[in-house]
Amino acid sequence: MLTYTITVTNTGNVPLTNVVVSDPLITPTGGTTPCASVAVGGTCTLTGTYTVTAANVTAGSISNTGTGDSNETGPDTDTLVTPVVGSPALNTAKALTGNADGDTSGTVTQGDVLTYTITVTNTGTGTPATCR
Repeated sequence: MLTYTITVTNTGNVPLTNVVVSDPLITPTGGTTPCASVAVGGTCTLTGTYTVTAANVTAGSISNTGTGDSNETGPDTDTLVTPVVGSPALNTAKALTGNADGDTSGTVTQGDVLTYTITVTNTGTGTPATCR
C-alpha cells in the first residue's frame, strides 16, 4: 500500500478561496482539503492510500495525478510516476497420474506406459509467463 500526500501551495500574491485538492486514484485518509481560504505562502493538503495492483506490476509503474483548484485560479496538476518491480517466481510439481498396466501385475514393471502430469504455478508477482 502506498500513501500519497498532495500539497497545494499558494505561490501567488493574493489569498485563495474554496481551495480543493483532489486525486482520483487514492482513498482519502486525511489532510485539510477543502480549504475555505489559503493565505499567500499557505498550503492545503490531501492524504490518501493506494493499493498496488497486478496491473501496476505488469505495467511496471503507477502514474498518479493530483490536482489543486480555487475560485481565483484554474486547475493545476502534478503527476508522479512510481516504479513497481515484480517478484517473478514459479513452482513446478510432477506427479504419476496413470499406469497402463500392460501385464496386469498391479505394479510398475517393464513395458507399462506411465502418464505424468506436470503442473507449473506462477507464485510470483511478475508479468504472466508464456508457455513454450
